[in-house]
Amino acid sequence: MRFLIRMFISTIAIMLTFYLLPCVSLDSFTEALATALLIALLNTLVKPVLIILTIPVTLITFGLFLLVINASIIMMASNLLNGF
Repeated sequence: MRFLIRMFISTIAIMLTFYLLPCVSLDSFTEALATALLIALLNTLVKPVLIILTIPVTLITFGLFLLVINASIIMMASNLLNGF
């Protein structure tokens, strides 16, 4: 149940981003839901590996490199989905 609530909130956040930023395109609500699921999957599988591999850079930048990792996760989702 908690997972469904988090996915719904993520979907709403993606749709809100679509309405606020002109450079984000989205086809439908189901595409937003698929994007939220893919981002959750990438955060679960890829993000920990990227964090471990970039520990030195993260320490040098005092954690700001984590923003780059988050942006790369969103870019991966953008490349994997056609409607986002």
